Amino acid sequence: RNAIGSPGAMALAVALPRLEMLRELLLYSNQLGPQGAAAICERLPASLTALDLGSNHLGDAGAKAVAAQLAGHGLRELHLDYNELGPDSADILMEA
Repeated sequence: RNAIGSPGAMALAVALPRLEMLRELLLYSNQLGPQGAAAICERLPASLTALDLGSNHLGDAGAKAVAAQLAGHGLRELHLDYNELGPDSADILMEA
């Protein structure tokens, strides 16, 4: 809940690959938006097992971007509550 927004997410994404021991990343309610969430998901370390992107105004576009970046990652927990996701988003995320 730090309101880092998309610019903060982009800055965090640059550092993520170096955090090789990171297991959980909790970014609930930070106003990331679709672009910020996609940037973070694109650079997640392989060690990450849980990601909380709840309440970040992702919408269906953000869910699609997240799904595209997470395909094959091995993440065990993904929290996307309160992101205005429609039923199509659920299908796309399940396929990823």
